[in-house]
Amino acid sequence: RQGLHHITLMGRGVLHKYLDFPILQGFVDLGIFGGLAFVFITLLLPAYFILFRWKYELLSNERKFFILNYILFIPNLFFHGQPYDYPLWIPIILLFFFNNPISVSRKHHTAQDKTS
Repeated sequence: RQGLHHITLMGRGVLHKYLDFPILQGFVDLGIFGGLAFVFITLLLPAYFILFRWKYELLSNERKFFILNYILFIPNLFFHGQPYDYPLWIPIILLFFFNNPISVSRKHHTAQDKTS
């Protein structure tokens, strides 16, 4: 309740109030649009990416490691830190760097070109 009444459309600015809850901190500091963007980048986009990868591609153990590393990190979005802490972004960056989402679409297009 302490942080909820501080949420505005445009936000209150960086570190207006220390909440130690990255998602709520994003909404308070960055507003509704910034908070939704933070949730999209840290939760929804990686979840969609992971489900897409597991459904359409056989993953090597090296790629699974970074996916599992991100899954272990998810509780930190709710229980520890701020959206500005670099340890919060490392699992997300590693997930997308070592599981390049562009390579899936590139492989899909080259496979279609070979069949045509």
